[in-house]
Amino acid sequence: MVIDFHNMPKTVVVGTQHLLTLSQRIEDRIRQEPDATLFVGWQAWKYFVPQIERYQALSQDMNITFFCQEHPPLGLTPAIETIKLPAHDRLSNLWFLVANSSQFKRGLIAHEQARSFSGHRRFKVTLLFDDAFIDRSVTHLQTATLLHQSSKIDTSGSLSGTSSSDHPLLLTGS
Repeated sequence: MVIDFHNMPKTVVVGTQHLLTLSQRIEDRIRQEPDATLFVGWQAWKYFVPQIERYQALSQDMNITFFCQEHPPLGLTPAIETIKLPAHDRLSNLWFLVANSSQFKRGLIAHEQARSFSGHRRFKVTLLFDDAFIDRSVTHLQTATLLHQSSKIDTSGSLSGTSSSDHPLLLTGS
């Protein structure tokens, strides 16, 4: 299945399977780049566990950093950096993906919506195409990773010590 991201609407409401498909298409494309970096945020590890083998394989080809408000599951590959978000950090409520390389920059931010009548999860997804926006997001996420590595996470509500409202991923709205 080929997804032409540029001809898609910038914001769509989709179910979990479609969101996984969008995420995987971006991941598959960035995997082709020699200087690939991937930042991924999940609301809870229970949603990540079914994808663990996929991400372990992806980590062989690129740098991956995960953000979640829970401690990571056992057995996660050491090549995958994990950042535990403070429970009150606004990023902890998002499913996000930021793929970055010198030749390819894409991302998505998904805000969970009210469940469908059948009880399925639904997300308002904003697709990210703007290189400058991706660059700002990457800078912010790299800073957060460095702060985490040096154990200087600000627990006042912001992962990077700056206002949560300053984070590029939060500027897309909900």
